[in-house]
Amino acid sequence: MRYEPWSCIRLCDNRSVGPAGRTSGERIVEVGTDFQASSLEVLSRARVTDIPAYLERIRSGRIAEIALLSTCNRFELYAATDDPEETLIALEREVRGLLGPNGEAELVIRRDEDAVAHLVAVSAGLESALLGEHEILGQVRRAHATAAKAGTAGRALDALFEHALRHGRHIRRALGIADLRRSLTEPAAGWIAKHVSEPERCTAVVVGAGETASQMAQHLRGLGIGKLTVVNRSLKRSSELAEAVGGRPEQFDRLPGLLPKSDVIVLATSAPEPLLTEVDVRRALPGRRRKLLVVDLGLSANAEPGVSQHPAVTTLTLSDVVALALADSNREPTVQAQTLIKEAVDDFGPLNGAQPDSSSSRAASTV
Repeated sequence: MRYEPWSCIRLCDNRSVGPAGRTSGERIVEVGTDFQASSLEVLSRARVTDIPAYLERIRSGRIAEIALLSTCNRFELYAATDDPEETLIALEREVRGLLGPNGEAELVIRRDEDAVAHLVAVSAGLESALLGEHEILGQVRRAHATAAKAGTAGRALDALFEHALRHGRHIRRALGIADLRRSLTEPAAGWIAKHVSEPERCTAVVVGAGETASQMAQHLRGLGIGKLTVVNRSLKRSSELAEAVGGRPEQFDRLPGLLPKSDVIVLATSAPEPLLTEVDVRRALPGRRRKLLVVDLGLSANAEPGVSQHPAVTTLTLSDVVALALADSNREPTVQAQTLIKEAVDDFGPLNGAQPDSSSSRAASTV
């Protein structure tokens, strides 16, 4: 596990940070990993089916408050505690238990200002694979809401998450990335566009009905795909998405039968096990010469590894998409970004429980 401040800013003192009214001994700590520290295969193991129960179990006498930010690209635990060292040990044990033994996942820990700076940067989309990616704002908001509903977020984490969201939005506006609405589905759609010469003659299938599947269906329509089918375990949900994008719905068990006439298959579900099997592909595509594009956006692979070995199949995985996004993003921090993060940290409530002055309170409310 490494100790690392936010990559774009270094804060050198050891002061505690916290919202007004907290005691001077309470500290903010974070333990986690992301796509930059661990592979997506490792991150896919971090499956918590009942997050409220998980947070309640972790919370102890020393860990006053706890929240989990879990996405396809990161798994991070944030805590308010009066014993940071013991809390860090406990949280490392929890994350290691999910992700695997030492060596497979590189964990990063952050204390106080570094934890605040990191969550602000995450909320601003500065720590995403695709710089400025907008979905993270909703994910941070939901992480806070889940902890609040579970009763494991109190005044300290309420202030931290609300502050990070407020300044994250402000930084996006200041850097001119607020209206980009960027998502990892964009490089995936761009990859498809490069591999499809006559989209109006192509048939595509989207498996899933969540946000990622919906975005991919819209991208495919934007590319001019001729025929679009939406497949989901719930016919009601596939029908709703199909209607929204001008496609047709199908039951999930029809997927193997759709393969022979398809040119593009997009897999975008949270299923823990593969949905598209090597046997399905081998039986559906005997002697096929026309390429079948398989775009697998599941954190846990939605297609078996053997699918990519079929001579007619060209695959794009979530790891490939992240690599495309990183290649397309300028990762060098600007002076403006560094300054905005520093200002956000300095503005995170008074230190050691001091009362805020009126100017800092007004500044925070206008961000």
